Amino acid sequence: MSVSLLMSMMLASGASTQNVDIGQPSPATLVYASEIIASPAAPATLANAGGLLDLVTPLRYNFSAGEVRYARIDCSGGLRFAPGSAVSLLGAGSASLGAINGVGSSVISFSITANDAAVVETDRLVVSGDRLAVGSAPVRCSYGLYDVPSQANAGGTAGRVASAEGDYLRFAPATLFSAQGRTSVADVTATPPYTEFVHSAPTTATTAALGPVQYALSLPAPLTPAGTQITLADLHGAGPSGTRLVVDGDFGAAANADGGFTGAALSRVYLSTTGNSCSFGTPASSLSATQAAFNVGATATGGILCLAPAAGATIPAAQYTARLQAVSAAPAVYRVQGFGPDPVGTIVRNGLELQAPLVQLPDNYLSRLVLTNAGPQGRIFTVRVLGETGNVVSTGELRGTVPGSGTLVIELGAILTGFTVSPRATLSVTMAAPGTMVQGLYQIVNPDAGSVSNHVMVRPGSN
Repeated sequence: MSVSLLMSMMLASGASTQNVDIGQPSPATLVYASEIIASPAAPATLANAGGLLDLVTPLRYNFSAGEVRYARIDCSGGLRFAPGSAVSLLGAGSASLGAINGVGSSVISFSITANDAAVVETDRLVVSGDRLAVGSAPVRCSYGLYDVPSQANAGGTAGRVASAEGDYLRFAPATLFSAQGRTSVADVTATPPYTEFVHSAPTTATTAALGPVQYALSLPAPLTPAGTQITLADLHGAGPSGTRLVVDGDFGAAANADGGFTGAALSRVYLSTTGNSCSFGTPASSLSATQAAFNVGATATGGILCLAPAAGATIPAAQYTARLQAVSAAPAVYRVQGFGPDPVGTIVRNGLELQAPLVQLPDNYLSRLVLTNAGPQGRIFTVRVLGETGNVVSTGELRGTVPGSGTLVIELGAILTGFTVSPRATLSVTMAAPGTMVQGLYQIVNPDAGSVSNHVMVRPGSN
């Protein structure tokens, strides 16, 4: 039978067009939100609003007047027929339907008695009423027409004279979350080094486009238990205690001058208004050196996660992950699922960085910085000095050139010229050079004892 003819018959007989006909090759399966809380001990009632859940099946049998047969409707996935379920016959003929057995379970059965000879295979049975969901497994329903009641109760093929089956409903997540990481490059040639990015749209010199993030409602939207399309507001709590987008990584470069992460710092980590540039959009709701959070609540969010370091701040090499920390707006009805953490961006540094975690200049000792360059061309380097809290370090010349195919030995007294406390510090050397061609060494010598101690400088992230 063609679809158009079937629909004409249903309209002519007054059937709702909102139902699931398991006799069709591809039934219009209903999709409910998998966030609906349902269990055998506490089923969720799926309301049959407007006949949405009407289960329709073709009779597929021609009755003689006065003939009696027994129908069985069986649904998998644990779906139950709620009290109040009813069965009717659509067609030109007249039939009497017996009491429904099995209401409250996943299988119902009933008798069909033809009052005339016009009850034919194209007539359709309609099971109306609410349904009880006990989980989120897909539901497939079958119909069988049997000779005697015991065969209908048992199911199977014995005594079955007609049958149909098809998908009835399923469950799918209503929340969509995705994150995609990009790589932004902190530039060694900036002044000072690593205070700007290499321009590579959408990353600019001053702002890293870490990566696009999307939090939205799945489309088409699944259904609520009431049979209406669900919304993010149905699912997710709002405000500081509601659903949040949380990003973990190194946000130290976004700090204010006093080292704090409130006020202006919040606007240095934001979600853009578009997916192709870091146009300012939604600032972070909270921020620390290692984490940024956005109180997205029930508001769909899509854009690029952007980081704009404070002017002059040194940009660290870092990796970032994003996760959706979900909080239910109706915890008795919906169990919302978090997502992630997923990679949402990486910052790398071009050029080379070598670090001596501790150098010392004690009296009567010689301390040296040694740089070697195996490449054919000279390489300009910059030294960054880090001191302990309370120890102010005075410095001399912090830039120089390592000759091609050569070695440069620098007396540290020319770089570290004074200390307010102990004569020690950390040195970081940056250079626009391939990392395989340049090496560094810290050397301390005791001339009186003739002892020499050499320490290879480390590459951050490699030790």
